[in-house]
Amino acid sequence: MMRKFNIRMALAAFILLNAVSGIPISLSAEARSGAKSGRCSNYDPHPKCTEAYRNATRKRFGLPTLEKIRQRKGYAGPKGELIVTTVVFKTGGGVALVLQRDRKGTPTVEIRQMVRKDRPSGPKSIKVKISESAWDVIVADGTKLDLVYATDEVFVCGAIFTVELMDGRDNIRAPVGDSCGNEPRGLFFEALAEATLAQLPHCAALYPDGYDATLDRLIACFVLSGEQMAAAELFNELEVDDFFWSSMGRADPSKIWLFFEDDITFSWPEIPLIQDAETAAEFWASDWLYSVDLQYDTFHAETPDRVRVGGSVIFEQSEGVGRMNGRTGPFTAIWQRGADGKFRMHRFEYSGT
Repeated sequence: MMRKFNIRMALAAFILLNAVSGIPISLSAEARSGAKSGRCSNYDPHPKCTEAYRNATRKRFGLPTLEKIRQRKGYAGPKGELIVTTVVFKTGGGVALVLQRDRKGTPTVEIRQMVRKDRPSGPKSIKVKISESAWDVIVADGTKLDLVYATDEVFVCGAIFTVELMDGRDNIRAPVGDSCGNEPRGLFFEALAEATLAQLPHCAALYPDGYDATLDRLIACFVLSGEQMAAAELFNELEVDDFFWSSMGRADPSKIWLFFEDDITFSWPEIPLIQDAETAAEFWASDWLYSVDLQYDTFHAETPDRVRVGGSVIFEQSEGVGRMNGRTGPFTAIWQRGADGKFRMHRFEYSGT
């Protein structure tokens, strides 16, 4: 399932916790001055003090050093700024944004997923162009970031942000911060994310219910392909409510029936082929599947009215009946748009391997 992370909610939670617990959030005199104690401290603004951490963080997104990024992809002219920002969720996962000019001098932004061994295929990055005006604002805001932040005063946070800004003279600003309080790195990252989404309408269309889901939209971009607006439409129908994905073995069959075409073809190991919606809904809601979850990784719209969803059937660690019926493996589901404009499942295939 997609991870939902809300920067503003994290900030509010931190402020509330401090209000009731008395945890200090103000910086010390050393922090405010950026004084150096002879070794790298949490308050040291010098890039070398965070270099090992930043290099390790970039590596998690398949990114080399800043110098190699600019040499490999960047623009060698007088406006050679490079901005690399990352967010790593403390519960796992994350996303990176790389902003620079291409070799023609056009400002671009690249979204990168975290490298995962269990995701051998699929896009590793998404690249889009941005306007000169947006680029100027981003660079100006980046150079305003305070280099000093008291990381040892952070107690509760949902993510860690890094912002590395290399200017045309190879100077590096490299603040590292957390998602608590009014931490500027998280707010800067969110502003970059919003500027990026403005160039990706199918991604900006995700999570349309008013939920503050900027980072979620960036991450979910990677599951959409083909006729991407149609893929985003089905994604929203199934993800925002989350009822369908979490309903296996847990729902009233009459509610599941609404998601299926009448002549659905439903294939599952060790049971006869199902070819009607009522029987498929009864099986979907039965105890057989109580310990089963579906985790998707692709929404590929073959046409505006037909979307192929791919993912994995996961058996939870449970003694439920569902664990007796086979093996964990990939599934494919075909969804088609009906005369009423709604998508319904036309075919489901899971071989168990």
